[in-house]
Amino acid sequence: MDRTERFYKIDQMIHDRRLVRFDELLEALEVSRATLKRDLEYMRNRLNAPIIWDRNAGNSGGYRFEQVHVESGGQYELPGLWFNSSEVHALLTMQHLLTNLDPGGILTPHIQPLVARLNSLLGTAENTADEIRRRVLIIGLGKRDLKLAHFEKVGAALLRRLGEEPRVVNAVAAHHREVEAESLYAPLVMIADAASGSRPGARSSTLESYVQRVKNLESLALGFEGIREAYAFQSGRELRVIVDPGQVDDFGATELLRRLRSAIEEKLSYQGTVKIILIREQRFTDEAR
Repeated sequence: MDRTERFYKIDQMIHDRRLVRFDELLEALEVSRATLKRDLEYMRNRLNAPIIWDRNAGNSGGYRFEQVHVESGGQYELPGLWFNSSEVHALLTMQHLLTNLDPGGILTPHIQPLVARLNSLLGTAENTADEIRRRVLIIGLGKRDLKLAHFEKVGAALLRRLGEEPRVVNAVAAHHREVEAESLYAPLVMIADAASGSRPGARSSTLESYVQRVKNLESLALGFEGIREAYAFQSGRELRVIVDPGQVDDFGATELLRRLRSAIEEKLSYQGTVKIILIREQRFTDEAR
């Protein structure tokens, strides 16, 4: 345990126990009596620690913190980590990415210890972590809150400035029905926007919904007799099943594939299509000596 660690240990013990005997400090720090006395003296004189020896407290006295006003002397502060502006920005960016990676999802309990560690690192600087976050706002590009009405107005103004014909400008401004459509271009843009949004994976989904979709596909496939393994790929847009060649022949594989497709269509909810690949493989192995 180095000197700085001992300072933090002494501070923690006195804060937690209110009164700490000399022998308790010796046992916890595992140093000599002379070293402990030097550490206590340094904390008092150089770090302005209000540590006093109270001989009347407890059975044999002990060390405690004295209640003092800041105006009466220098502020007590343990040596900590100091960051420049680039380092603070890097820490805040990392914290922002971790916090927004999976808010409230299944990854949150696993990410939280690292977020707490970043908070503690930020808090060791001159200001608290909350104060730093209040002063520095980081907005991720994918999370930027931009109202569609603003986007449409800016897009229409840009096209108008570039000299596009009025029908094209109106189609951009009206594709979310913010303004009245003046030509057939606007309904066509609305249809294209809706078709683009309905593509599998075009809209963000939570990790839980993704995991559940994959599990549902694989569980449904494994419920069929003869299917030995099932794997979902591409966010559930492709399903590969491996059948037992001893139970399913070539004709049975075709029928099994048809039944599996019908079951997915009837029992599961999904966007787009699900490609199903059935694999029936029989291997023969021998060894020449």
